[in-house]
Amino acid sequence: MKTDEVIKRLNVHLANLPFDQAASQAPIVLVVGAPRSGTTVAMQILASSGEYAYPSNIVARFWAMPIYGFALHDALTGGHYQSTGAHRSTIGQTKWPHEPHEFGRFWTEALGFPYGIDGNYQHSPDWDACRQQFGMISQYVAGPVLMKGFHVLPFLEQWLREGPPTVFVRTRRATNDIVESIVRIRERDPRYAKWLGPWMPTMQANLSGDVREEASIQVAHIESALDALEHLALVVHFDLLADAENRDARLVNDVREAVAKATIEGSIDHESA
Repeated sequence: MKTDEVIKRLNVHLANLPFDQAASQAPIVLVVGAPRSGTTVAMQILASSGEYAYPSNIVARFWAMPIYGFALHDALTGGHYQSTGAHRSTIGQTKWPHEPHEFGRFWTEALGFPYGIDGNYQHSPDWDACRQQFGMISQYVAGPVLMKGFHVLPFLEQWLREGPPTVFVRTRRATNDIVESIVRIRERDPRYAKWLGPWMPTMQANLSGDVREEASIQVAHIESALDALEHLALVVHFDLLADAENRDARLVNDVREAVAKATIEGSIDHESA
């Protein structure tokens, strides 16, 4: 039996185990942006700060019940959440067990978020599962959790109503550079020939077949959704092409301040309720 099949069976079993439910005690930090805009770099910078728990390549094997993955990560690493400062990855994928993972199966299988060009966007995510999972994770790690938020992009308004308290980190890069990077990957890597990254339901269902045009439309719709988010949520900006030394320190500091603000606001809301 192959490793993937064993892990899949384990997740089926874990998903049926009872666990205490709890509300999120600390905000979630979601890194959002168009694919190839710097989301992985931003994630790695924040992960390397040591201030956040995040789904590592260990945690990611427990997508159905991540709390067990976080516990195993802690047992194997001594609770070490500090990614390497090298910021290396291949299309969002990191190499070492303790480094950040995009956690796609958690979003799609445990929480029911449709994703990509083949997703069923008539299907709503499981918001009860979302609150339950993030509540358990937050209670266990006793602090803010850092994740990529590609899957949330088509559901930003609903997330603000139904999801846990969130600080968004919005990544920035010149639109033409993003489009060209998407085009290169889709043309060179058969895995992404059909599509790369999130699909936005606001786009037309019938695509032209021109990779550059499709990428341009995709990026425009993602940026439009994020522009609307600016007025509704706590958003920290990350410019991929800014001076690296000042850029990295500024990101860590800005997110730290936003998390502190979100934590205070969340405590006030909880007491008022």
